[in-house]
Amino acid sequence: MIIGGRSRVKIDMFEIINNLAGQNYLLDALGIFSAVWLIWILAIYYIWCVHQQNIFSHYWHISVSVLIIGLIYAVSFITGYLWFEARPFVREGANLLISVPYTVKSFPSDHAAIAFAIAAACWHLKTRWWRWSFVAAALVALGRVFVGVHYFQDVIVGAILGGGLAWLVYKLFDRYFGKLRRAII
Repeated sequence: MIIGGRSRVKIDMFEIINNLAGQNYLLDALGIFSAVWLIWILAIYYIWCVHQQNIFSHYWHISVSVLIIGLIYAVSFITGYLWFEARPFVREGANLLISVPYTVKSFPSDHAAIAFAIAAACWHLKTRWWRWSFVAAALVALGRVFVGVHYFQDVIVGAILGGGLAWLVYKLFDRYFGKLRRAII
């Protein structure tokens, strides 16, 4: 069923998650923490894990990470330009818990993309807690819906974009530059 050009499933998932906001102080605090601060903790964990590597591996991972982040922002910018979607609080009554500009695109979620790219990078490094990095990335994505700044499909596409691009770049770099990396390291 289509309502106003948007699928009913998208609206229902947004409403289910966002309607929990404003009901409980602790849940609101957890949602805001997940939406705003958890991505920084995830990034710090990744940087700490990279610094545990030898110096050449350190530079290798940082270089690949910068490339991945650049690709994510480029693809996200182009996608947002071609299929601009306003934030949920602009179109409908949403429980907005954080402040974001009204004119910034909603689709796809950059936070979800970066969080899942970091989680994929932790998986590639085979860090001790790489599974938990995916849980943290999922909390970042759901937190963005909870606080009212993204639709559910925005974070799903962002997660696929970030995780997929990170996996693809690591796969290509391992295949084509793996010998060079092993020779240097």
